[in-house]
Amino acid sequence: MKRIVVSGGSKGIGRAIALRFARENFAVAFFSRHKDELEKVKGELEAAGAPQVISGKVDAARPGELLSFAGRVLDEWSGCDVLVNNVGTFAPENILDAGEGALERMMEVNLYAAYHLTRHLHKAMPENGKSYIVNICSTASLKAYPGGNLYAVSKHAMLGFSRGLREELKGKVRVSAVMPGAVLTDSWAGSDLPPERFMPPEDIADILWQFYASSSRTVVEEIVLRPLQGDI
Repeated sequence: MKRIVVSGGSKGIGRAIALRFARENFAVAFFSRHKDELEKVKGELEAAGAPQVISGKVDAARPGELLSFAGRVLDEWSGCDVLVNNVGTFAPENILDAGEGALERMMEVNLYAAYHLTRHLHKAMPENGKSYIVNICSTASLKAYPGGNLYAVSKHAMLGFSRGLREELKGKVRVSAVMPGAVLTDSWAGSDLPPERFMPPEDIADILWQFYASSSRTVVEEIVLRPLQGDI
């Protein structure tokens, strides 16, 4: 049985990835901050073909909760084949006028959660070149922009984390950084832009499946994905 762990897997890109791998007969572990989302998505994953689903209520800003969830996964599975560090948060904050604690919160969720999960789970991943760690970064990992500079700081850091991790696991576990532009998720709720201006999250999920399905001799180190008409 193949196993995937998706952080923040209850909606958006994370949910799409979890469902894509469930359709390939992967067991899926995911978490959410919102308890009411867990049972709904668990049912969707089981209906999609996941032979086993592990879910949990976790605040990604709390390392203790992250490690407790990771420990539960290892107790039940003893290891995993794919880890997707997807959980993230966004606030329209700039560096100089951000509210107190805004950067700390952004870093806790957008970087430190991946750091803690990876350190705990990678030791249980087969080091045969087939296992995969995917870090969901952003086009904001490459370029800052007004109204989102704190987010860009955290996503630049996430890209650096991914590059460093790839060096440490070279020849053992494949590591990819995915940098999507605007994806049609809840973060764009209230926007008056038409859906056609966004990428569907299922496209990101399909790309990740192709990463995993490629031979153990090949790793996609970094990939940028944008809407056809460009970022919004």
